[in-house]
Amino acid sequence: IGFVWDFQSKKVFETWMKWYRELEKYWREHGNANVPRTYTNRPLASWVWIQRQRRNGTYKINGAVDKITQEQIDLLDKLGFRWNYDEGVWLEMFERLRKFKSEHGHCEVSLAAKRDKAFLGWIRAQRHLLNVGELRSDRKAMLDELGFKWTGEAADLKWREMYERLKSYHADHRDANVPH
Repeated sequence: IGFVWDFQSKKVFETWMKWYRELEKYWREHGNANVPRTYTNRPLASWVWIQRQRRNGTYKINGAVDKITQEQIDLLDKLGFRWNYDEGVWLEMFERLRKFKSEHGHCEVSLAAKRDKAFLGWIRAQRHLLNVGELRSDRKAMLDELGFKWTGEAADLKWREMYERLKSYHADHRDANVPH
């Protein structure tokens, strides 16, 4: 008569499939399965985060590790699921920089994208990570190959502007002792 002997397992499977279908919907709408942690559908964002933890073996239910199945991994892989969130974010920003360079002919985002705080923050973070010795060598190589300047052109432009002002002051006063 179709009696379900392992109701709990069936319920867990059906719940997982429900969220997978939500992820498929997101994938159709956005062209990827990279749901940000701050996505408006918080339960979906949380479910996505949990799948990463399950694969890493760090997600527990009632003290027991809840490992993801190979079948679930395969389904998520079909959608191009990003297993390492931080790596994916870095690659997305790098791709944005590549497109920016092809459009503007340079990598100095601060000269053209002043309102894009996330992008500008990423650019500053790469320079900071290099300065403190924490930028991975493969990422530095990718940025170098793109022609990324490790000191911003905006800072160089400001320096040149101030130098021109100092030259003008010098021409007027015959010294470079600008009062405070």
